[in-house]
Amino acid sequence: INIMSQAEGDRGRSPTKDPLHGRSMTGAQSPGQTVPDFMLMPSLAIRERMKRTFRLMVLAIVLSTPLWPRVLLYAVGVGLVLLAVYMLRWWNLVEFEVRESQKNNLYENAPAAGVYQKRLNTEQLMDSLVRRVSDVKLSGRRPVRVCLLKANSGGGHLAALNALKEVLSACNFDWELIDVDLPAALETNENNTLYTTFNVTGEEIYNWCLATNNFWSSTVARILSTLSNISIFMCHACPMGKFVGVDIAKNFWLETKPDLVVSVITMVNGIAGRGLHAAGMGHVPVAVLVTDFEESFVHPWMQDVTHYIIAGTKRIQEQCKAKNYPPNNVFPVSGMVMRPSFYNNKLVGDRQEELRTLGLDPTRRTCLLFYGGYASRKLPTLARMCQQQPVPLNYIFICGKNSELKQELDTLDFGDSAVHVVGYTRNVPHYMWISDFCVCKPGPAVITEAAWFGLPLLIEHNMATLAQEKCVATWSVEMKLAMLWRRESQLPQLVTQLLTAMGPVPDHQFRRIGHHLEPNYAIFQIPDILSEIVKRSQREAAQRERREREKIG
Repeated sequence: INIMSQAEGDRGRSPTKDPLHGRSMTGAQSPGQTVPDFMLMPSLAIRERMKRTFRLMVLAIVLSTPLWPRVLLYAVGVGLVLLAVYMLRWWNLVEFEVRESQKNNLYENAPAAGVYQKRLNTEQLMDSLVRRVSDVKLSGRRPVRVCLLKANSGGGHLAALNALKEVLSACNFDWELIDVDLPAALETNENNTLYTTFNVTGEEIYNWCLATNNFWSSTVARILSTLSNISIFMCHACPMGKFVGVDIAKNFWLETKPDLVVSVITMVNGIAGRGLHAAGMGHVPVAVLVTDFEESFVHPWMQDVTHYIIAGTKRIQEQCKAKNYPPNNVFPVSGMVMRPSFYNNKLVGDRQEELRTLGLDPTRRTCLLFYGGYASRKLPTLARMCQQQPVPLNYIFICGKNSELKQELDTLDFGDSAVHVVGYTRNVPHYMWISDFCVCKPGPAVITEAAWFGLPLLIEHNMATLAQEKCVATWSVEMKLAMLWRRESQLPQLVTQLLTAMGPVPDHQFRRIGHHLEPNYAIFQIPDILSEIVKRSQREAAQRERREREKIG
């Protein structure tokens, strides 16, 4: 009412200007033209009335719809708010960690490389392992059948699997090692709508996310992991229901008849255990070798308290305790597993000659760009950013299974920089040993291997970082092994800071970091653990047989 009266009173006044739009607020008209009253209202009042009308329309729609759409609408709204709050907190945390990490002096009290050469002696470690570990014999003198659960998503799982197979084979055990790709069978069965509709598996999408390595692809990876976790939860929450994954696992176990199941992957360990029970093999032990620094919601490892957990970090041990795992079922080791070749003393040689062999300049520092088994497409961009600092460098690219990236790098011109491009290789220890620093993502395998050699790290840490890799970046900074960067534009400054701390290029020796870390010999500790698990299983089987005979007698 006040607005209308004000508009009526303004008819006889001189036109005034709308401060927002610069037009007449009284709406001057030509002689004889009739103007409706609502056109003479101030524009701000019109906007307020439109807002009120819109609110009333939304309220009417919400009240007129059934209950479940309203609940869904509220749930979506709350979810979006929580997501925004989470992203804001995560953004602030990343920014703080990046700034703090760049204050680190990685070369403070750093020794020469000779300190690390004393750790490298594969032959001695293997001989000690073979003498220490006793073989396990089964009744009937048949070999112990060990099924190794593997997956094709990412590169860390496969690296751990290959390392485990290599060290078990060197022990001369009478064990039969069988690879079981349970995730592939779950992904490609006829009940998987994603595969039957689009002819693509979740593992392929996950590997594409790793190769793309940006915020949107990492979001897709998180969604896929969440959907997988929901299906796994439904499997455990509805034990009386029909779940195709348990049937698939049951068929695997009926075919292979394992004496021990060892898993190096996440998500399907609970399904594997239920499949054993469905096949009448509930007595078969399941050992889970955790290849992450900690368990996260999107990467669940501990899905059954009867499983044995091989924990490479204190954080994993704490999580096992929080989930009420029996202490006898948790086996701590000294770190993440690495292939025995990382302990090879033959790595130590003429570094300058090795650089010449690869076509690199021995008078320059060498930058290793390594993003795991499925390298990111951003590697060329990262190298370009590193070139913006004034000191010329050598560059070694490890592309892994990303063959398209390797082909692209082979055709690119990096000016006066010396470049060596590698595809999938088992010679990662060699390239890490001859490099001076590494630009990488916070993958558990990459960080563990670089820390073993004392290789300084420049780690990407931003919104694209996967959930299971956040703690790895934090640990690297706490151990003074790395500096973090959030944007590619920060790399030139960090490279300059790192090169200044390194000092001039030495003639025959170069300094390393991380000398305060405990030596990691986890891969040589695992055969003892697996042997002990099989012996426990045999003792429990003998006790069951004795109790059954007593009942019959």
